Amino acid sequence: MAKDPTVAPSSGGEEKHPLADWLEGWTPQEVTRRKFMSISMWTIGGLIALAYGGLGLKFLWPPSQTNVPLEEVGTSDEFKVGDPPVLKVTQNQGSEGGAWIVRLEKEGLVAYDMHCTHLECPYTWVGNQFACPCHGSTFDIYGNVTHPPAPRPLRRRLVVEKDGKVYVGGIIS
Repeated sequence: MAKDPTVAPSSGGEEKHPLADWLEGWTPQEVTRRKFMSISMWTIGGLIALAYGGLGLKFLWPPSQTNVPLEEVGTSDEFKVGDPPVLKVTQNQGSEGGAWIVRLEKEGLVAYDMHCTHLECPYTWVGNQFACPCHGSTFDIYGNVTHPPAPRPLRRRLVVEKDGKVYVGGIIS
């Protein structure tokens, strides 16, 4: 019979498993039902805490999208000062990509990512403000929070105006 390479010989000449020292003292009689359930619950609780911790980090540090290629979304004539914002869906962002584009008097052309900064729900333009239907956050035309729970202003996307055409890129702030 071939020897198992994972089994180390003991000092007495007989083979001893590498985990034998660690398992010494653990007998089925010592692992009570209460101890087993306690270990199981702590393990499950730890895994759940790890999962929620990962989600929390994702919320606090959303992925950077500055390397997204520019995409044409229209002509400069489509966006006039005083007009309501226009939603343009972008192909490079997948089915959920897009930007609200508006021409402001002082800042010029501005593009906001189409997702709320609270829980990434897509928001819409209602009356004279952006409104998120998920939890009621609202934002003014400059992207500032006017009604929480959104923790920060809307994220801006790169906008380039060139040769009468408007291009939108990734998130810049």
